[in-house]
This record gives sequence, C-alpha cells and structure tokens, in this order.
Amino acid sequence: MSVVRLAAAVAGVLAASLSASAGVITFNMSPPPSGGGNLTNIAGAGGPDSGLLFSDQTVPITFTIDASSIGLGVVTYNNARLFMTLTTSPATTTGGGFYQSSVNGSFTIYDYTGNQRVDILSAQVSNSQFINFGQTHVMLFNSNLGLNYTAGPRLANLLGADRYLAPSHDGTIALSNVQTFSGSTNIIRPNNSFDNFTATPAFTGSTNVLSVPTPGFVALAGIGSLVAARRRR
Repeated sequence: MSVVRLAAAVAGVLAASLSASAGVITFNMSPPPSGGGNLTNIAGAGGPDSGLLFSDQTVPITFTIDASSIGLGVVTYNNARLFMTLTTSPATTTGGGFYQSSVNGSFTIYDYTGNQRVDILSAQVSNSQFINFGQTHVMLFNSNLGLNYTAGPRLANLLGADRYLAPSHDGTIALSNVQTFSGSTNIIRPNNSFDNFTATPAFTGSTNVLSVPTPGFVALAGIGSLVAARRRR
C-alpha cells in the first residue's frame, strides 16, 4: 500500500472512531405536582432595577435524564430539588409587549433521596436571555450564550469513567403560574425593571456526550501522525 493510500485509510478509521464516540443526552424537570410556585424574584436584589431569582428547595421535583442515544436508557429521580440563584438585568423592549433581559448565575438539580443532597447536574449561566411576551415567560440558555453544564456525582456515575459532557449545551426554563406580589398581570414594571413575583419552573435541556479515546484510538492517531510526517518528508 502506498503512503498516500495508507494515510487515507488511517484517516477513515480515525473519523469513524470519533463519530462513534458522540451522543446526546436530554434533561427534563417537571413542575412540582402541586402546581405551586417554587421560584421567587425579588425586585432590586440583583442590583438597581434588576431582579434576583431563587428557588424553594423544600419543594420536590421530578428530574429525568434520557441517555438512550448512548445506550444508558432513561433514569428518573422522583425526589429531586432545584437550587437556583440567577440575576436578571433591567429589561429592554422592541415594542409590542416584547421584553428581553440578560440572565447570569447558576442552578443545580440534585437528588434528595434519604434527605441527603447528591448533585445531578449543575449549570453556570452568563449573558443568557429572559424573554417576556405577554403571559409567556421563558429563559433561553446555550453554549454560545455562556451556558456550561457540569455533571454531578449522580450523572457522572451514570456516564461512567469513559464519557464526559461536551458542548453544545442548551436549555430552556419556562415559567408558569406567575403571580406578582402586587397583583399586576405584568412582571415588567413601567421603568422596565422586574416586579416581585413567584413562578413555577419547567426545565428542559440537552448536551453532547463524548467518550474518552481508547488506547487503540490513540495508537491510530499516532500512526496517522507518523504517516503525515513521512508524506511531508
């Protein structure tokens, strides 16, 4: 076999190995069964005209991980909790009742079985979007907007030592049962700051999962480098 054909063959094997290592897992956090609010926004607590969103960790939630695409099935935690601290900037508007603000902070979903906290998934959030249009309230997160997921012990154990989370990360938190402290139907005040309110969150998200290269893959990569070097000479 010529050097050129050998290089092509090695490149093909490497590409096939790499594509086989990728998969996607999805997350779903259902609203609390009671339908009550477990998020609270405090106006001005995140800075002038900004809000601070935090969660009530006494409210149980159901959290599901669908890892079927990588052969690990579906895992559901029926006694999970949400820990959230997010700040929202003053909203801007393009008219027509559409408002948008930036969201920064973090949230963690953890298993609380046996009254012991064991983290499942954590997220760092920066420069993400909170969109408000009438009675629609949704936060949008993705890697391009500064979202970064980290696997807690529960998720890490599920993935095993040979898999890890990798971009692209994305997620959505939709708010329902939104109630302002003042009774107003709009969570945005006339000065475009957020009002005090409570809400019920529902979270969905997804992330790529990659496999740690096997020793055989590393060896093939070394052969590929050697062949490329020979071609240059």
